[in-house]
Amino acid sequence: VPGCYETKVPIVLNEEYDKPYRFLHLIGELKSPQLKFDPLAIVLTPVPLCTEVSADFTIHASGFRKETIIDVELPEVELDDGSITSVLNVTFPEGQIIQPCCSDDGDEDPFVLKCTVTFSSPKPVSFTQPVRFLDTDGNNFSIPVTATADNCLLTVYPFIAKHRADHQIVTEQGKSVKGRRSQSKESLNVGEAVLMAVDSPTRPSTRASTSSTSRFVSSTSSYEDSSADIT
Repeated sequence: VPGCYETKVPIVLNEEYDKPYRFLHLIGELKSPQLKFDPLAIVLTPVPLCTEVSADFTIHASGFRKETIIDVELPEVELDDGSITSVLNVTFPEGQIIQPCCSDDGDEDPFVLKCTVTFSSPKPVSFTQPVRFLDTDGNNFSIPVTATADNCLLTVYPFIAKHRADHQIVTEQGKSVKGRRSQSKESLNVGEAVLMAVDSPTRPSTRASTSSTSRFVSSTSSYEDSSADIT
């Protein structure tokens, strides 16, 4: 059991056990296993719906005297529609086994474990929740993760600004954007504008990864052309 231990060992001369010559005072400490995270917290860039964003981090393990498998406990969050689900995923590119990193002489060389956390949500959500890591002895350690997915351009602007060539604003099929249509007496079909990923065969995507299942081909029409079609 981890903790500090103290004892006195008698030093006996000439077999005089009832009269110890001296007492040797021994103090020892068994350190408990520890996991430290670098960075201490993860804040993911707000992204559009159904778009993956990920971040790499490392776990520095110390005090483990045997090979240990690390398990992950992912938080469940409530989405905008009221459903409760887990929208995070943690992977270990080099495996999730911690090798012994505590020797009998007290010297410690931390064992480094590489991890990647990935976030994607089909519904709007914003949260800060702990991701827990558990060892085989039941010890748990956590790192807070902040993530946001939204269909609002203002919310996800930092992501869109960096990947502006990879997304377009479109509306639901068979519906038009909310608002008036100029010089037209047609009834308005109300549809929500959504940010969707774009596929283009002429250039590579600037996004590392995405989980969007609906994609649109990049259009070459100009603003002037689209304005003429509305009249």
